[in-house]
Amino acid sequence: MKNTRVYSLCRMALLCAAAIALAVLEGVFAPVLPVGAKAGLSNVIVMLAADTLGLPSALAIVLFKSTFALLTRGTVSAFLSLLGGVSSALLLWALFRYARPLGVLGISIIGAVTHSTAQLFGSYLLYGTAIFAYAPLLLLLSLPSGVITAALLRALSQIMKGNE
Repeated sequence: MKNTRVYSLCRMALLCAAAIALAVLEGVFAPVLPVGAKAGLSNVIVMLAADTLGLPSALAIVLFKSTFALLTRGTVSAFLSLLGGVSSALLLWALFRYARPLGVLGISIIGAVTHSTAQLFGSYLLYGTAIFAYAPLLLLLSLPSGVITAALLRALSQIMKGNE
């Protein structure tokens, strides 16, 4: 009989490590994306947690990712990471529970748009209205990001089902 507390802790540690690894991998794409835009790869882990483990786990991963952003990129990045992450995690959790017919693709795109919208709001609080000139591009980039994260989530879910 496995110790469920130890199993849960190990699972969360692995998911946090995967989120950080994917966040680091996103840095590879930074030179080809507009300033401030991210591929959203690490959000796959938040989506997985929101869908399979529940809201507290998803929020814990968001907090972990935001702490990593604080340590590696500073307070503004951490603030925007936390704002976008919490907003999208809350919505993702609700959509996975109550709007499953949207499918993984629809939920992923909505999550990406929510993340970007929350970060735009945070940027507005920090920098003022000039940031809204950037909004169309950032929101447009949410679409391919949502498609990519949906595909990664499907693949990751299949791998995890095979390991149960």
